[in-house]
Order: sequence, then structure tokens, then C-alpha cells
Amino acid sequence: MTLKIAYSHIIQNVYQFSFMIYDYVHLFFLNKPEFDVISSQDNSDNEGLCDTFYTTNFQGDNNKQIFCKTCAKCLQYSTEIKNKSLINVNTRCKYMNYLLYKEVFEEELSEYNMVNFYKKLKEQHNDILYICYIYIENINKNTFEKLQKINDMYENLNMILNESQSSEKCDCKCAQNIVQSYKSYFDICIKDNNTKFCNALDMFRIIYNNYIKNIHMCEGVPTYLESFNGPSLEVVLLITFVIILALIFILSILFKVNKYIFF
Repeated sequence: MTLKIAYSHIIQNVYQFSFMIYDYVHLFFLNKPEFDVISSQDNSDNEGLCDTFYTTNFQGDNNKQIFCKTCAKCLQYSTEIKNKSLINVNTRCKYMNYLLYKEVFEEELSEYNMVNFYKKLKEQHNDILYICYIYIENINKNTFEKLQKINDMYENLNMILNESQSSEKCDCKCAQNIVQSYKSYFDICIKDNNTKFCNALDMFRIIYNNYIKNIHMCEGVPTYLESFNGPSLEVVLLITFVIILALIFILSILFKVNKYIFF
């Protein structure tokens, strides 16, 4: 079973009109290979443009190299999206939004927030960066760490399901990482599950339970993640069905008894 093919085909367009980054974290692992290939191309021209931007807007050279490389990759990726009219622009832009924070803001290379930083960058490269502008949103450290946690879970799940096609062996280790990560946030979400993060975590739970049941797992690693939203729909339906059958059975007996007494 290939998660990249089956999963992306089913769920790629679920959040076509959403602007919340939590609604896209389940697609980051699908965008990563594409981003890596595109951004690995010759970026010397873009690095020159980013060098000029850095010199104009920042002081000191300590983080200049990191910034210019990240900036150049984003310019290259945005150019590819614009020139090739790639579908699902929103999912690709949200992944770039996530990477920008990881490379620029997590390292505290910028005093701007994400939106203002991108706006400033777009002023000099509007012909390229306009394509993603409406999808860029501010991310703080807490949000980024949670997004990263969920993204890592998807990466691990993908490695398990595609192990036969990968040189990396990750079956038990990846499965244990997934379960530990899920449990670490279970108590948080069971107290207050009305959050974007918990909704994203619950989506992962559903996908994990659906795919992992067909995989031979390691001893002690659950193939079913418990919901923090109470009984699942399947359990509720099963209980309802059993109750209905029991009522039918009881009514049938009562009908026969009453019929016997009457006659």
C-alpha cells in the first residue's frame, strides 16, 4: 500500500478553500519531496537577490548565509508554482509558510512577524511571491512545534507504509514514535479538544487507524489509536445496532407470550 498515492488522491482537496495552516499539515510530507527537488536546482541568481534584500533590511552577517539559502529556495519554489500553474497552490504555499518559519523565525533571524516579513520580501519580488501571499499566516513557536509534531507523525506513518520502497528501515521505531507522540498530546486534547491542533491530531488518528490495520505491526504497538472525543462513530453505531436487535428480540418474545395467553 502506498500512502503517497492513495492518501493524496483521496484527501488532497479536502481543504481547498481553507486558509488555516493546521488544515494543511497532513499534506506537508507530500510537498517535501517536490520542494527539495525544485529548490536543489541552481539558485545563484536568487541567492544574489536575497543577499541584496538581507543587506537592505538586516544588520550583521552572522545569519546571512542561512537566510539567503532559505530565501532563494522559496523564490525558486514560488517561480515553479507560478510558471507551471501547479494545482493545489494553497497546499504548496502553506508548506513554504511552514519552512520559512523553521529556517528564518525559529532561528530568530528576523524581527518581523511572518506576514510582515513576507510582505517586505514581496515588495522587491512581487512578480514571483504574489502567488503565495494570501496563504501566508503568522506562526508562533508554540504553533510551529505542534505542527512539527504532527508532521513527524505523518512522516513516520509514510515510512512504515512505504518501507518496501525505502532504503530506511523504520517499522517498529516509527510506530513507537507515532504512539508516543499521540499519547503526549492525548491528555491535553481530552480536556479541551476544541482546538485546531486537536482537530488536526484527530485527523491523523483516523488516517492511522484506517491504514495501519492492514500492516503487521510490532508486539506492544497498538494498531488503533483511541479517540479523545469519546466513542467513535463506529462504536456508537454498533451499540445502537445491538440495542435495536435486543429490543426486536424482546418484543418478539413478548408478542409470542401475549399471543399464547390470549389463545
